[in-house]
This record gives sequence, C-alpha cells and structure tokens, in this order.
Amino acid sequence: MRVAILFLLGLGFLFAEDTPKNFLSEQERLSYHFAASLEKEGRHAEALQHYRDFAELYIQSPHRVDALEKVAMLYLRLERFREALKAYDEIVSIPPSAAEKARLLVARGMLLNRMGLIEEARSSWEQAMQQDSGGLWGSQAAALMETHAVLGF
Repeated sequence: MRVAILFLLGLGFLFAEDTPKNFLSEQERLSYHFAASLEKEGRHAEALQHYRDFAELYIQSPHRVDALEKVAMLYLRLERFREALKAYDEIVSIPPSAAEKARLLVARGMLLNRMGLIEEARSSWEQAMQQDSGGLWGSQAAALMETHAVLGF
C-alpha cells in the first residue's frame, strides 16, 4: 500500500512544477506560495485547504491544475483515497495537454487500482493510451494494462 502511494506521490511531485512562474497577479502568487510553504512545513491538512481555495478563487490561473494536483497528492498522503479520486476527476475535466492528461489518467488509474476498482482503473489507463498514443504516458498505461493481464485481473 505504501509503495503505491509513494509512487503516485512521486508521479505528481516529479512532474508537477514545484515553484510555478507566470502568475496573473501578486495576490495569486502569494496565495499559491503560502499553500506551498504549509506543505513544506508538513501541515498537510492546512496546505490542502489552501490549494483547494486557490483553485476555486483563481479559476483562470495557469496554475489551477497544479494546485488541484497538489490537492490530490495531499489527499493521497493523508490516505483519503475517495477525495483524491474526486480531485483527479476534477483535474482531468480541465483540458490540459494530451500528455499531461495521460499522465493524470495513469495516476488516477493507479489510485482506482489501489482502491480495488479494477475495471475503472483499466478504463482510465485505456483513456491514457488514447491521449498519448506512442508517448511516455501512453506506454506506461499499456504496461500497466499488460501487467494486469499477466496477473489475471
């Protein structure tokens, strides 16, 4: 269980920008960085709420997806899997690039798999393969599907 959570956390924190640039306003920048500082201090529940507030307040921000992904990762860290899944669903509904959407769908599928929702996980990985056919995340999704087939899921 911990390995899967750490892998999912690694996906988000490895590929999500830690200190984004190009904020629309100084207030927006301060709001995001306040949430990030809470997270770095280990105050995960507070950071989660501030990232959530950021995403709701700055709907047009180029960093809204980053903030929502931080929400999903913090829910994972707090082992609140249903809330993490809702956060991934919200992120995927925002049209990111095809590769970014595929990455998020792979992570979402891994979470669904962890929750025992195998068919939903496979569906998420199939969507990732369609979004990033021939790319890194499409290949990752295909490998996960193949592993499931070998294991008989």
